[in-house]
Amino acid sequence: MIRCSLILVLLGLAVATLPSSSPAQIIEDISFQRLEFHHDGEDPIPLSHFARCLVTYAPGPESALLNVGARLPAGDPVWIVRNLPLMPDTLDPAPQTFGFRFPLLLLGVDVNEPLAGFDIDYSVTPDPLPDDDAPDWLAGLGFPIPISLGTAAVEEGADAWPDDGLEADPIPLLPYYPTFPSGPSSTVTHSYIGWQMPNVDLNRMIDTGDRNGCWPAAHANSMRWLDIANTTIDFPRSLRGTYEDMTHLMYRVPGEASQWPRMLHGALDFIEAYELPVAVGYQCYQRSSTQPSFTGYTQAVSEHTNPWPYWPTWEYMRDESVAGSDVVVGIGKYYYYTSPDTTYWRRKGGHAVVLTGTVTSG
Repeated sequence: MIRCSLILVLLGLAVATLPSSSPAQIIEDISFQRLEFHHDGEDPIPLSHFARCLVTYAPGPESALLNVGARLPAGDPVWIVRNLPLMPDTLDPAPQTFGFRFPLLLLGVDVNEPLAGFDIDYSVTPDPLPDDDAPDWLAGLGFPIPISLGTAAVEEGADAWPDDGLEADPIPLLPYYPTFPSGPSSTVTHSYIGWQMPNVDLNRMIDTGDRNGCWPAAHANSMRWLDIANTTIDFPRSLRGTYEDMTHLMYRVPGEASQWPRMLHGALDFIEAYELPVAVGYQCYQRSSTQPSFTGYTQAVSEHTNPWPYWPTWEYMRDESVAGSDVVVGIGKYYYYTSPDTTYWRRKGGHAVVLTGTVTSG
């Protein structure tokens, strides 16, 4: 029986051609884009305080980590890309492109403040760069690479998830970055699918029904990957056809977001329709009950390990991915909402993706 896991985590172009930094991992180019956030029914945020770094590299025989420092002409150097894992060619020999978001507040740039670009330098190392060593590392960089900052729009469509009004501070607030203490460290790749994962092409400019289609798209990608990776899985649908099936089975109105728990029901009904040997489990902070398909013949079992709220765990995602499951991750975006009477987390949109690998560093 093949495993399919659903994780509902409900919580946050100019190209520079670079010289080879290491015979093991060759950095081919780096681009930086400032993110523009667009949300249904609201004014866009064209100059947000977030940017992303896109790195394309040719894999080498060993895994490595990329660190990037940046500096404004009159500013201090800052560490913007922190220990980004670069996968070895034994997992996938094709050139890879990874993305890494970082806050421009590190450079002293706030929302709606213009920024044309900055200078960068980088290093590729076999071991993580500890936090305590970062100041000396930054001081030794020459920042020889000028970057012109491009832009990229991030669509935040309508949200069909209920705003349950979680009390403030249901979990501790986390920093923008993980920490890397000094001492012995290593990088462990637990699982990796990478570019082998299909990715249905959604384009709301051509088909307005594609808007807010992330849930059926994520499930379509995962099902097509299961078909590719397992000889016991076979169904006669294209990637786009699988996406359309998922859309209909989730009773999703084209252009609108998928409703809870229909994203589960639709996946179960798809599995039933093609008689696939796939079992479904899930973790979700709001739910702990078994979720049946629309027909009632199959079900998704809650596998939560925390008391309420049933926050999904890293260990569950890692272990399911290592076991060969396709793991769909739902991500909610929350902010503090305050009123004269109460303070709580308020949901503002979300997204769904397929997990393509798990790595720990440090």
